[in-house]
Amino acid sequence: MNVVFLGPPASGKGTQAELMAKKLNLQYFEAGNVLREIAEGKTPLTEEINRVMHEEGKLLPDEIMNRVVSQWLASRDVRKGVVFDGYPRKLSQYHSLQRMLIERGTKVDKVIYLKVSQEVSIKRISSRRICPKCDREYNLITEKPKKDENLPAEPLTEKA
Repeated sequence: MNVVFLGPPASGKGTQAELMAKKLNLQYFEAGNVLREIAEGKTPLTEEINRVMHEEGKLLPDEIMNRVVSQWLASRDVRKGVVFDGYPRKLSQYHSLQRMLIERGTKVDKVIYLKVSQEVSIKRISSRRICPKCDREYNLITEKPKKDENLPAEPLTEKA
């Protein structure tokens, strides 16, 4: 089973997608984590991603993002299925994902859209913190840090 999670930032996509992947023993594709892993490497794709995202400050074009997903799918056993979080972001990427999955004899089975208001999204994002010592993410609403942890007082935005 292949499932795509969609929704605005801080809607709970990542939390719910990861829980589903673990519960159903499916692969978990989280676009931000995959891109960060690639960015730490030393390949032509790494250089291309870093140039676009860090030097130009843009989202990756479909061609690059689709290549990332295709390589990721090829490198894992995805016969049981995948839960996708952060990809696809656009209809054109959805069609590309469908083609990639059809080539593997499968398809997108479900798309789950998590709807939250803009106010809730802003509140959740502005409550996020990252520990400067260990890089662990916290949320002052749902996952409060221990009192002895020295976290920055200002809100931090989502990781890419």
